[in-house]
Amino acid sequence: MEINQTGHSRVMALVSLAAFWVAALLIAGLIGRLWFALADDSAWKAVRLVAILGLPAVAGITWQRSRASARRRLLAVLTVYAEREIRLQRHRAAPLPKSAD
Repeated sequence: MEINQTGHSRVMALVSLAAFWVAALLIAGLIGRLWFALADDSAWKAVRLVAILGLPAVAGITWQRSRASARRRLLAVLTVYAEREIRLQRHRAAPLPKSAD
């Protein structure tokens, strides 16, 4: 019986990504609620809140994109390496041509 490891890792990746965004939204909501409770309706404090919550969001998106890009590069390198090894193995296994004496 063959195990589908790729399908399992995709499901885990989706679950972890969903958990990451749920946690990020919960944390942002809690910080925002606390900040507005302490803000006494000040507009400048709201601007600072947006800046404080926006910076980690931008950093998180950038980090996720860099990880995805690195993964694509790694998979491309592994594909090229595997194709080269397959070609070399076929070349080694090919019968030698008979001499034309």
